[in-house]
Amino acid sequence: MSKSTSILKHPALNKDALYARSILLPVVKDVTIHLIGCGGTGSWLAPHLARITKLLQDVHHLGVSLVFWDHDTVDEKNIFRQNFCEAEIGINKAETLARRFGLAWGIEIIAVNAPFSRDAMYRNNLGARYGDNSMPVFITCVDNNKARQDVAKTCSETYGWWLDTGNIKTAGQVSIGRGLAPREPSPLRFPSMTTWTPLPSVQFPGIMHEEAETKKEEVDYSEMSCADIALVDEQGLSINHSVASTAAAMLMKLLVTKDLQHHCAYVSIDSGTTFVYNSPRILTDYLKNMEFVSIEGADEYDDQEDMEQAMLDEEDGEEPLFEEDLPETAEEVIGLA
Repeated sequence: MSKSTSILKHPALNKDALYARSILLPVVKDVTIHLIGCGGTGSWLAPHLARITKLLQDVHHLGVSLVFWDHDTVDEKNIFRQNFCEAEIGINKAETLARRFGLAWGIEIIAVNAPFSRDAMYRNNLGARYGDNSMPVFITCVDNNKARQDVAKTCSETYGWWLDTGNIKTAGQVSIGRGLAPREPSPLRFPSMTTWTPLPSVQFPGIMHEEAETKKEEVDYSEMSCADIALVDEQGLSINHSVASTAAAMLMKLLVTKDLQHHCAYVSIDSGTTFVYNSPRILTDYLKNMEFVSIEGADEYDDQEDMEQAMLDEEDGEEPLFEEDLPETAEEVIGLA
């Protein structure tokens, strides 16, 4: 009698993770962090940004300006899903978060009671250009593409880093990148490092599209329990917190520990978090699609790591996973699209 044997298939080696590069930042004296949108995700991200600001100021001795942007006020329905309490109902979201966490950490947080715009940023003397002893960081936690379009335009002028968040009811994504200056040196010129990752608008072109205005039906939350609100709410009670935590971890790795090796994270309440890594293969693919030519005139960036990665692919006899094979939206991650 023969014994039946089962063949266990080991998970494939993620070669993009194996060859992932850390992001290399220039040496600067000042950092300006813009939190654009202080609602669902932004309100949970705010305390993390205050902690990062305090750390950069006291330990790394950098001049850090932290700016919260939002023109909306706290509503009764917000206190269940967002980081607010009943005592803050009727107060501007940016102002109440700036006051709360500024006092808690002993730092100055600038609150702007207005939607973000390039003109408002320069009018309030909050603009800085990447590399001029300063580094702007834009964080979008918004539910409309108009704000993202304004940030994309600003990044095309300042070449600052842009982290964007987005989510549906139980899943979301966080992406980070910056624009490339004309004739900039190759971002892959340093071994095991990269000075660039693609902008969120390049990773997810759909966020730059115009949105048709849809009028949402008003819901009376006054007589509802927390459980009832969760049922009628278009977003879950925990997804914003999860996305904010992922965004905070990426910012900590970018600005403090300087070992960020991925430029996108897909977050799912049901299946966990997956990453898109800064491998030379993926970054080179983006550069070629952008038809980028460095100041050296190079249009290819092969190095020892690239060759080793290609050899592994050939030995495995399988096609590598390129960026175009990855899901583009949170809906695709969890199989809704």
